[in-house]
Amino acid sequence: MAKLSLVKTSSGIEQSLEGMISRGKSVAAFLNRVTFAQYKQAQLRRWETENTSEGKHWEDLNPAYAKRKLKRCSTFPGGGKKIMIATGTLVSAATGQSGALLKVVSNSGIQVRIDSSAIKYAPYPGIKRPFMQFGYDTESRMVEDVVKYMMTGAGE
Repeated sequence: MAKLSLVKTSSGIEQSLEGMISRGKSVAAFLNRVTFAQYKQAQLRRWETENTSEGKHWEDLNPAYAKRKLKRCSTFPGGGKKIMIATGTLVSAATGQSGALLKVVSNSGIQVRIDSSAIKYAPYPGIKRPFMQFGYDTESRMVEDVVKYMMTGAGE
């Protein structure tokens, strides 16, 4: 009697799917390494351009406050001339340069926020001049890179 032998062959599609499944299980590492770096760079651009990198320029300061700020904050980053930067505490937190930025990374996403117990006033500036939401272009680039990583492994 002839002996039958079964041999498992692997197709390119099967290998591709296995790669996607494997990367899907470790997407948190990609988010932490790549997407968080993109977040920090986008925040730096935002603060340097007073939000024009994300669309609309932040609303100008009250003229009386702007004059006081020039004197009071002249020795701090921005020299008292930059909107949303007085002492540099909030910008340092938002750009990940201080321990006041909290992030939670999982395989389903990344959440970033300012620790309001470290910076008591953190919730208030964003009401008039939002700084923790990104524009469509920035968000799209981040999402596209995650999708590219999931599909092809690019960016590993």
